[in-house]
Amino acid sequence: MDYFLQFKTASTLNKTYKLTDVQEKIMMKKMLQTKSLINAYAHLCRMVLWMVIFLLTACTSLSTEDSRDSARSAYSSKPVQAEPAQDASVKEPVPAQKQSTQDARSDSLPDTTSGLKTTSSSPPAQSTAPGKRPQTPKKEASTKAPVVSKKVISETDKRERPDKSNQAMQEPAHDKANPELAAASEKPLDAQVTLESLPLIIGENWVLNREPDSSGRCALFYREQVMQDGQGETTVRLMISSNEMIFKTRSNIDLSYEQTGIRLDQQAQIPIEQVLNETDIRYAKNIQEVLRKMQTAEHLTLSLGFWPTWPVTRTHQLDFDISDFSLAFNKLKTCATLEKGLH
Repeated sequence: MDYFLQFKTASTLNKTYKLTDVQEKIMMKKMLQTKSLINAYAHLCRMVLWMVIFLLTACTSLSTEDSRDSARSAYSSKPVQAEPAQDASVKEPVPAQKQSTQDARSDSLPDTTSGLKTTSSSPPAQSTAPGKRPQTPKKEASTKAPVVSKKVISETDKRERPDKSNQAMQEPAHDKANPELAAASEKPLDAQVTLESLPLIIGENWVLNREPDSSGRCALFYREQVMQDGQGETTVRLMISSNEMIFKTRSNIDLSYEQTGIRLDQQAQIPIEQVLNETDIRYAKNIQEVLRKMQTAEHLTLSLGFWPTWPVTRTHQLDFDISDFSLAFNKLKTCATLEKGLH
């Protein structure tokens, strides 16, 4: 500042004090430096002032929130005194004389558990002696039917009502997608074979029926199965009549695969005899021999290869449980005999 005042004095009093050019430049440089320092200091002071204001505001808001939280916690921790609920079942004490009178009356009344309504007679008016406070008559205990709680009723209903979920688990599960099994599931398993009783369910896997797939003739249908075809899944349906056996699929069958056909238990494999519509296989030439072996077998394994061969280059197997085929085949023969009687 001394340099600034000296420069100002020198500029106004040029006659008395005259500076050289070098001194004037030095004074100007120092003056600019001083001004920049003053501005930086003022900016720093403003920043410090804003920081102080921000901290004070934050502390005030925090203290306000703490006070609110403490007030809430104190209010929530305060116990709420609930009014004592009057128990309707509690009755006023009855004197011994009145109790005996009421017992005698209750013996003469009919049984209230039968649902009949009873009315209680009002007590006679009591005379009050002079100078004594009149006594208010007490109500007699009315005889009502015993109240059974909902919990006891629900437990009784559970004991009386059969458990439908357990019944559903115990009943044999049938494929709802198979129309023969769905139609015959309500009929007894040991029902006699008649043309009017068809479709007839046999065991857990077979249904005896006459439908378009069998040209309206009696045939056995195995419940619908699912097997892999290399590209996904395909359904397989087995139909057996008195002169043929057909496996129906929904994928193209490829005969270039080896070891394809059917196998009964551990017996030799029976190769595919004929392909129908590129998706089904049929056995008809030696069908009687095959059916005879099936009556003593437990399992039938179907091995098929499907087109396209890429990217899968192997056959796929599907197992059929034919342990009850003997019973089913006997009923098929009975049905075929009844059919012959129609012609």
